Amino acid sequence: MSDNVLNDWLDHKVPLYIRLDALPCQIVRYLGGGQFLLKDWERKIKSGIDYYQHEKMPEFKIRQFYPEKDAEIESRLLEGDLGICRYTYNGHAHGYWRVKATPVTRFAEGPYVLVDMDTVRENNNIAGAIAVYGKDDWDYLIFQNKVYRDKSELFFDAQVLLPESEESMSEEKKTKQTRISRSERIALYVMLKEHYLDGNNDVNYSKMAEMLTVTARKHGFSKAFSDDTIAEWIKRFEDKKE
Repeated sequence: MSDNVLNDWLDHKVPLYIRLDALPCQIVRYLGGGQFLLKDWERKIKSGIDYYQHEKMPEFKIRQFYPEKDAEIESRLLEGDLGICRYTYNGHAHGYWRVKATPVTRFAEGPYVLVDMDTVRENNNIAGAIAVYGKDDWDYLIFQNKVYRDKSELFFDAQVLLPESEESMSEEKKTKQTRISRSERIALYVMLKEHYLDGNNDVNYSKMAEMLTVTARKHGFSKAFSDDTIAEWIKRFEDKKE
């Protein structure tokens, strides 16, 4: 991870992610629907058809959260917030979860420490504390014990940083091959092969381009990716693998 990317992340200009492999923790989710959908969301979570468990959901290829067997789901309608319910339950987190720097993150001399938003709001942080979010700022994780992550374990999203870097280049540089460091090249290649394979787990350039375009639009980017572009990226990365 370059210092420029880390500094932009500390200033909340770019998102970064960590990979969690069946890490036990608690999730807090704020869902709409009001009192009449309070139990309905509980049923969906317990039956595995919410957007962190069901394979048809866009989240499934990015991150997953499975409740513990017979987990107790604490649910309540928030007073003063019409139509918003809070759900809290224990389980295991998998995949890539978004991390946000807290006011004290930049003072870390060693590894970062995963915390929860309740701690952040109480200004009771320790140096290096970072908060962990799900698909948006309405979902976040809570950890009973301290979990440490080194800076080298942070990931960036190629579909976000790559278009931004292309826009910042001059027209003259755009006609030349984009130069990226070896670590960035590996990260881009891994992200493409990890998250954008087709239904048969094969590299399908057209399918990759389609999924990247759809995901980019979800994040407010209008750029459309072509299968030729994806094919060029993959070939360039594979030709330079060492």
